[in-house]
Amino acid sequence: MKPSVPVQVATAIAHEERVEPDELDIQLQQYIPMDALQYLADHPNEEWTLEFETPKYVVTLRGDRTVSVDSRASSPS
Repeated sequence: MKPSVPVQVATAIAHEERVEPDELDIQLQQYIPMDALQYLADHPNEEWTLEFETPKYVVTLRGDRTVSVDSRASSPS
């Protein structure tokens, strides 16, 4: 059985941070409601993409449950 979508997202971010998911210094629910994330992931249509930002990353979740995490470009000083 696949882990829940919130767990998949946390794991993907943790991988980028090179830490365990429980060692992340952010709480995902500050950036996206976890129940909404799971609800969308459980939708029978896989033709969707959701993107949200955290201070360091842009997280993309697709209907096939693919999660990608990209570093946000630093803004000019």
